[in-house]
Amino acid sequence: MPERCIWKKVLIFAAALFLMTGSYHQVIDAKTSKKQIKEENQKLDKLNQQMQAEIEQLDKKMVKSDIKYEKYSQRLETLQKKVQKTERKLKEARESRVNQYKIMDKRIKFLYENGNTAYLEIIFEAKSFQEFLTRAEYISKISQYDSTMFQKLKNTEKKIELSSKQLKKEYKNVQTVTIQAKKEKEQLNKMALAKKQKLAQYRKKLAANKVLLA
Repeated sequence: MPERCIWKKVLIFAAALFLMTGSYHQVIDAKTSKKQIKEENQKLDKLNQQMQAEIEQLDKKMVKSDIKYEKYSQRLETLQKKVQKTERKLKEARESRVNQYKIMDKRIKFLYENGNTAYLEIIFEAKSFQEFLTRAEYISKISQYDSTMFQKLKNTEKKIELSSKQLKKEYKNVQTVTIQAKKEKEQLNKMALAKKQKLAQYRKKLAANKVLLA
């Protein structure tokens, strides 16, 4: 009987000791866990601040990138209109030169087919010396006008053609930088979106940790 009591007391003591040890470890684990959470929160706070600073810098770059892209886009649109306008002018200049050439060609054919007699008849049909000089001067001016006008139209066409080439070259250059600006803009937008998503994750984790520490 006494031995049974002794064993009973030993078992009770052992059970109590086990429960106390388990509770002790639970207290230690809880303290350790809270400490780890606090340390994690400190790291998250630091990462959160860094990420906010990076996003602010990206936002500034994005504003500059948007302005640059808009500037090049507007310039490209203006150049496109100028190129189209110059092309129309060039077409008109070519048509004018061709028409003037046709007029000259008709007069040359007329002289070739009729010789100088046709013009001489016009001159010698004058009823006075003054009229004779006037007709002779008129025929001379027609010939000179044809030649001058044709050369003038030809020069105008060359100038417009040169202007058209320069505008097309400028358009191509601006088009290249506009495409680059667009790519840069899209890349910055993607970077900003990724960082904002990461920032949201940090804040979500911080909020969850605060609940655990409460």
